[in-house]
Amino acid sequence: MTFQMTRIFTDGGAGSRAAEVLDANIRVRSLEAGEFLIRQGECAPNAYLLTEGLVKMFYITADGKEFVKSFIAEGQFTGSLSSQVDGGESTFSVVCLEPVTVESVAFSHVKALIDVDPQVMRFFYAFFLALALKKERREYDFLCLSPEKRYRQFEQDNPQLAQRVTQADIARYLGITPVALSRIRGRAK
Repeated sequence: MTFQMTRIFTDGGAGSRAAEVLDANIRVRSLEAGEFLIRQGECAPNAYLLTEGLVKMFYITADGKEFVKSFIAEGQFTGSLSSQVDGGESTFSVVCLEPVTVESVAFSHVKALIDVDPQVMRFFYAFFLALALKKERREYDFLCLSPEKRYRQFEQDNPQLAQRVTQADIARYLGITPVALSRIRGRAK
């Protein structure tokens, strides 16, 4: 069986050595809403591909305040690079907002393939460029846009996601309070 992750990493190159290695090591899991895929402070050595559902990546501060890092939907990857690359603890948690089906593989297997397979290397080059651009945009939004503009940008960039996520989580993603978001939404109507 060739998994979706295998097809993505190997550009459809079923039968390649990379595809064989991945297929032998990918695990499929189903989780319910509220279950954790990754917990902040724990080792998280796997790379995950959501094939169904929606998760929230978030930080909890020492005083218990939650900040939403990102939302990941079907067809997207997640994982803790600090844990995967350095073997340390994840700096954030990932919780299921909906029932989720996920493919997982130890990042060590992926790293070994990156080192020897040009197709896998090209995929990760493009993936990390896209991730860096996404992070640069998010930094700009936080540093240069008003909360109202950040909200409008979020709705414009994620119209379907805005319907699947609670207003409280959207507020935490935007770095504002739910009350402030309610006011922004009221002015927008």
